[in-house]
Amino acid sequence: AAEGLAVVQTHYNYRSVCPAATLMRNGVVCEECINHSLLRSVRYACYRGSRVQTTALAASIGIHRMLRTWARCVQVFIVPTAFMKRKLATGLPRDLIEVRPNWHDPDPGMRSNAGEKSLLFIGRLTEEKGVGVVLKTWAKNPDLPPVRILGDGPMAVEVRAAADSDPRIIPMGRQPHERVLDELRTAGALLVPALWYEAFPHTLLEAAASGVPILASNLGTLPDVVED
Repeated sequence: AAEGLAVVQTHYNYRSVCPAATLMRNGVVCEECINHSLLRSVRYACYRGSRVQTTALAASIGIHRMLRTWARCVQVFIVPTAFMKRKLATGLPRDLIEVRPNWHDPDPGMRSNAGEKSLLFIGRLTEEKGVGVVLKTWAKNPDLPPVRILGDGPMAVEVRAAADSDPRIIPMGRQPHERVLDELRTAGALLVPALWYEAFPHTLLEAAASGVPILASNLGTLPDVVED
């Protein structure tokens, strides 16, 4: 902006309205910083459990709002869904936000085995992604088919522990993208049990392009992308 160039900023999280960037606290959606004040995030130490670090982020967001940095220095903000625009418009200039859905290339190709019964979870193994929902659901329902879990993250230990006691849970860790597509094309369905307002995961596009059904949370951006 200082050089007089046009600035385009793409958003895939909610940092401009939430210091934690997820609009989630204690495992559930939280919009207190939108509905009340950024000081709510400091009260709850939302960023990494630290009030000091949360204060720094909240102060940065608040100061730039007062200085109108976003309105002065950015010509357009790009978000992948209309839902995300509605949420970010509480902290960014609404008339500068444009919705541009994600796209995927190349086409991963249609799956070859539509009769496969196992289910598939792809993503970072974190609370907000809903991997805990998968583990709890399988623990309560002995008749469910196998579920393959691709990805790594803080909850990897819990996934491996669940797999030790339940052979239907198959942890596969982090895999190369081509291997992920191979696993997707043999899945009965893709699980997207998100607990937070997902942006627009590319796995949704890959599953749709492969002809794989998607079982997704009726939450946030997901209903914008996945039709019932």
